[in-house]
Amino acid sequence: MIESNSNAHAENSAENSVNRRGNPDKIKHFQFKPGQSGNPGGRPKSAPVTNLLREILEKDDGKEAIRLAKAIIKEAAKGNVKAFEAIVNRVEGPPQRRANTTSDNDGPMRVVVEHIRAEPPTTTE
Repeated sequence: MIESNSNAHAENSAENSVNRRGNPDKIKHFQFKPGQSGNPGGRPKSAPVTNLLREILEKDDGKEAIRLAKAIIKEAAKGNVKAFEAIVNRVEGPPQRRANTTSDNDGPMRVVVEHIRAEPPTTTE
């Protein structure tokens, strides 16, 4: 009795699997073959908007780029924080993110630092 019940369960499970996921024989055609990429061309080297902006900014020996740069500088001088950030990030690069190494409690970082400070310097001869 247990064996027949087990077979019925296995058949039912297989049937449910097909119903839930679709017939594996029908979807096999659409699956990637070994070694086949889902994106064979890869990401485009540049975006169309970027190309259009470059084209506009390079017009008239860069006069349009100069006009826009002056406009951003004027906005920053008026107090526009976003304009100021844009200038600073372009000139100096975005700020470096630093890990918080200070702690109000005696955490593991503090213990390690104190241990390192307590070690006598090693000399190589």
